[in-house]
Amino acid sequence: MSMTQPSETPVPALCAFAYLRFARWSVVPIKTGENRPLIEWQPFQLRHPTEEEVRDWFTRWPEANVGIVTGAVSGLVVLDIDSVEGLRAVAERCGGTLPVTPIVRTPRGWHVYLQHSGERTIPNKIGLLPGVDLRGDGGYVVAPGSVGENGELYRFVVTPLSAAVARQTTGETAFLAPIPQWVLGLSGEGAPKGDLPTSGSVSRQDSIPPLKGPLKGEVWKETNFRPLTAADLLAHESEPIIWVWEPYLPEGGLALLAAFMKVGKSTFVYALAVTVAQGQPF
Repeated sequence: MSMTQPSETPVPALCAFAYLRFARWSVVPIKTGENRPLIEWQPFQLRHPTEEEVRDWFTRWPEANVGIVTGAVSGLVVLDIDSVEGLRAVAERCGGTLPVTPIVRTPRGWHVYLQHSGERTIPNKIGLLPGVDLRGDGGYVVAPGSVGENGELYRFVVTPLSAAVARQTTGETAFLAPIPQWVLGLSGEGAPKGDLPTSGSVSRQDSIPPLKGPLKGEVWKETNFRPLTAADLLAHESEPIIWVWEPYLPEGGLALLAAFMKVGKSTFVYALAVTVAQGQPF
C-alpha cells in the first residue's frame, strides 16, 4: 500500500501547533537556510502566539522552519552544542552523563533542553563552554520538524515523551530536567523573577504533558531509560534509521499524527496498522 502524507499542513506547522498546545512553548516561523525569524519576533518573548497567528504564518510561508523562543515565556533554556568536545564537556560537568531531558540532533551538533529556573533571568551566552552556547531569555532555537541548509533534519534523539517517562520512574513530574547550577553560575544570572518577561499564557513545566513533536530516531528503547553518556549519542550517529513509513514513522520509535478534526486520522491509522500487520510496505 502506498500513501502520501496524510495532511497538506506542512510538517513544521504541525510541529509548531504541537509545541504550542502541549509543551506550552512560544513558537515563531524561521526562514529556511538562514535560521532567522520571518516576523518581528520580540513580542513572542513576552507571550505565546495564538493558533490563528501560527496558521497564518505557515499559510504565508509553507516552506518555513519552526523555532522555539527560549526563556521564561516558554519555561525553557537550551544548551546549544556544536562540537564533540562540547558534548563531552557538558556530560563531564553533569557528573559523567547527560541530563534526563529532551535532546535534539541538529545539523551541527545537539540541543539539550532544560527547564528555566523561573527565579531570575537567564541570558544568552556565547561560549558558555568551548563549543557550547546557551539560549535563554531573548533567544530561540530551530526545532525538530525543521530542515537544515543541506537538507539534514533537526530531530529528537531523546523525545519529550521518553524523557517524561524516564523522569517519572524516579519520581519526577516535569519532562524537562532542571537547569544545573553550573550552567547558572557560568551564565551570569540577571534580574530577579519580578523583572522576567512573562505573560498570562505562560505555564511552567510542572506536569507530564501528552505526546508531542516529530519523534523519530531515538537513542532510548522502550525498556532502557538509563542516563546517557556522550559516547551513547556518538555511537547512535552510526545507527541507520529503519523506517516503517519514510520519513515519518521509524521502526521502534514514536511519532505524532496531527491534523484538524474530521480529516481521516483514525482511518489513516487503521490502514497503517493493517498494512504493517500484514507485512506489506506502507
